[in-house]
Amino acid sequence: MQKTLVTGGSGFIGSHLVDALVDRGDVVTVIDFSDPTPDRRNAKATYIDCDIRDKKLESIIADIAPNIVFHLAAHIDDRASVLDPMMNAEHNELGSINVFESAKRAGVRSIVFASSCAAYGLQDVMPIAESAKARPQTPYGISKFAAEAYLDSYATRDGIHAVSLRFANVYGPRQYGNKEAGAIAIFTEKLLRNEAPFLNGDGATTRDYVFVLDVVAALIAASACKETGVYNVGTGREVSTSALFDMVAKEIGTDVRPTPRPEVKDAVKCMSLDTSAIQKAMFWRSTVEIEDGIRETISWYRRFLS
Repeated sequence: MQKTLVTGGSGFIGSHLVDALVDRGDVVTVIDFSDPTPDRRNAKATYIDCDIRDKKLESIIADIAPNIVFHLAAHIDDRASVLDPMMNAEHNELGSINVFESAKRAGVRSIVFASSCAAYGLQDVMPIAESAKARPQTPYGISKFAAEAYLDSYATRDGIHAVSLRFANVYGPRQYGNKEAGAIAIFTEKLLRNEAPFLNGDGATTRDYVFVLDVVAALIAASACKETGVYNVGTGREVSTSALFDMVAKEIGTDVRPTPRPEVKDAVKCMSLDTSAIQKAMFWRSTVEIEDGIRETISWYRRFLS
């Protein structure tokens, strides 16, 4: 049996990954210090309450002796990182170094890191390929880019199989609008409560929205491939915030309109990812169209709020 460690396995993406790993027969251990809700815990996985910055992490990972580490634990609030860049760096840079170093000392041979398209920052050409020069605009984007570089050094120096996946905007069931920065989750939760969500900026900001189960498939593919380096995980499709709101509102069947908040703007106006590299290297591509993913997300939210 393969022993697998997931940091951040009680989170939105991590909980889906844990389910998939358990289903395929892995012995899964989760390291997380969040307060998970019941639907984010798998009864067949082992959970250890630990901050990835903690010095005891090394002995914990040594005791687990995993074959593979999926590193998903992070501070994920892009806007909050601007207000407190030190806190963001402590979690995403120092915490990641602690995970990588502890994994190396435990003899782990494969690490898959959940990075972000925020590492690209401002770009002129869409969709963005991995060859584009990174120009992160926020401490969050900088911290993800820095963690990628640290992981690459472990691959080069220590021979660890290391893959960093730059996620587009991930959405789906178990993403909470009151805890995580996900527009689909925020719009869905507000509209199902018959409340008007905010629409930041002019509504023309675009993002690439990728369904969470597609992301899980990419993580597993990355752990199984022989390739190393950085790969995009997205759909290549740009969707504006206003168009996204209309999709959610139509599926819910509501006439509620958003409240404009023009003073709140995003650091990056447009974003979509070229995924031809991961398609070639790992035979992965997104399979869930956004309309179908929104429908499934709303269906889950109706059950969650009932």
